[in-house]
Amino acid sequence: MSNTDKPGTGWVDVPGTRAVRLYSLIMKPSVSCSNSYVLDAAGAILIIDPGTSDVNTNTIINLVDDLKKQRKRPVYILLTHGHIDHYLKTPELQRRFQAQLVCHEACADIIVRRDRNASIASHFAVEAPDCGSVARLDSPSFSLGGGDELKIYHTPGHTDGCVCFHVGCFFFTGDLLFAANPGVAGVPGWNRKALLRSVDALLESAERHGGVDRVFPGHGNPISGDDAVKLLHRARKQASVLPDAIPMDKRRVDDLSAYAMLLLAQAAKCFAI
Repeated sequence: MSNTDKPGTGWVDVPGTRAVRLYSLIMKPSVSCSNSYVLDAAGAILIIDPGTSDVNTNTIINLVDDLKKQRKRPVYILLTHGHIDHYLKTPELQRRFQAQLVCHEACADIIVRRDRNASIASHFAVEAPDCGSVARLDSPSFSLGGGDELKIYHTPGHTDGCVCFHVGCFFFTGDLLFAANPGVAGVPGWNRKALLRSVDALLESAERHGGVDRVFPGHGNPISGDDAVKLLHRARKQASVLPDAIPMDKRRVDDLSAYAMLLLAQAAKCFAI
């Protein structure tokens, strides 16, 4: 499972925080590897969705090595959900940094069981890795030290264990924005009614609170908060008219992966930075 990576974007300060920086590793549009993100905070280093890329993994190792030389802090690996394209490289980072893997309980169960179907590892003809112990997210927030925190939203629909992360004015959505698209709807764990509830909750939160400048998806380029709201409305419209989706098996993945990659490429053009 490999793909051509775009260069990292470099460190940027996260607006709305005291001292959090973000390094984004944005993949060429791909259904086989997610984007990855590294957060540098006063009390912790966070890696969101390690993905499957050797190149990205080496970049993450170099980044975290440098950060730990500057100041020793615990390293945490956070997953938006338990699909293999988001976490295959986790064990390598765990061993390197004694990093704690943290995710939603439903996601953790898939990873601990090494469930090749629920993780869609079987669709990509790879084995689900042994990630050892997994900590369950049991709080709506995660302390980053220095007065900063990461807020956690349970957003089932793409899978039961999907979560989104909110830090400062940045929001990390995993695969939620595209969960109703052809080629994505119907993957193991997909639930139309849960997806509608999750989308409605995020739209309500955006309307009441705002405060999101930039949204970082699991695949494709980061987009503005306004564009993310448009995609959420589109996802809601798509999901509301979908029947119970046909289960996504390997044959369907093979048939639709080219379509999904074209869709991601088009989205990258429409919502380029």
